[in-house]
Amino acid sequence: MKSINPYTEKVIKTYNNHTSDNVNEIIIEANESFNNWKNLQLKQRIDIILIIKQNLIDDKLNSAKEITIEMGKPLSESLLEIDKCIWLCDYY
Repeated sequence: MKSINPYTEKVIKTYNNHTSDNVNEIIIEANESFNNWKNLQLKQRIDIILIIKQNLIDDKLNSAKEITIEMGKPLSESLLEIDKCIWLCDYY
């Protein structure tokens, strides 16, 4: 599978396809993560979301550049996407 920048049409990265076993493992891990998350106390969830928010703030430009490369959109729009994610951390 190839990730291609839609603006430049250059290949960003090539990935191997998952086998059925890989997919099943990923589903099991996702289910375990969900169960772990739902069992956390509210304060623990808030602390994790605040860490995510701070990581978004600290790495805003690099994250926006990745969005721009992967989606082919202007950097200004990618920065707005990061701002929206930061806002959502506050909201939730």
